[in-house]
Amino acid sequence: MLAYFLSWFAVGSGVTLIDDLGVIVFLGVIVFAFVMDGTGVITLRGRVAAQLPCAALVVLAVVLFPFFILWFIPYLIIAALDARKGAALTVNEHLENIAKLEGALGILPPAEGVCPNCHKPLQLGAEFCAYCGKPLTPALRFCPVCHARTFPDAHWCPECGAALPPVDVSPANTS
Repeated sequence: MLAYFLSWFAVGSGVTLIDDLGVIVFLGVIVFAFVMDGTGVITLRGRVAAQLPCAALVVLAVVLFPFFILWFIPYLIIAALDARKGAALTVNEHLENIAKLEGALGILPPAEGVCPNCHKPLQLGAEFCAYCGKPLTPALRFCPVCHARTFPDAHWCPECGAALPPVDVSPANTS
């Protein structure tokens, strides 16, 4: 429909398509901008008179029409800057937006198993319990003789064969 309108505009005004293709493309951009973001064009994407009622926006559009080119160029610049800013969201902002949307929809994070300390559900991939704060990945053990690393529940050193000291399970270490 836009191409149809532009072709009749070109024929009716005596414009040849080869000579004034830039004018037609610019008119197409203007029409596209109004169709996709009409209120944003009038209010410069919310920077001017964003809280006005619809009737006031129409009056503003009629008053500013003679200065449309002077108004439309800043709109295009602001729209490009807004698009660049939207594309440059940091990873944390993106994850925060996702979490807010999931929370608003009531989507719970996936769970897997229960905490060995408080027996409440564990979030998938968590390194600490969300309820008691206990680390879910036990710390590696180190051999007192050769200082080799070994599994948390190992009794013997895999490097030198020395006996590892027993693990202290006092209440001070479980919190």
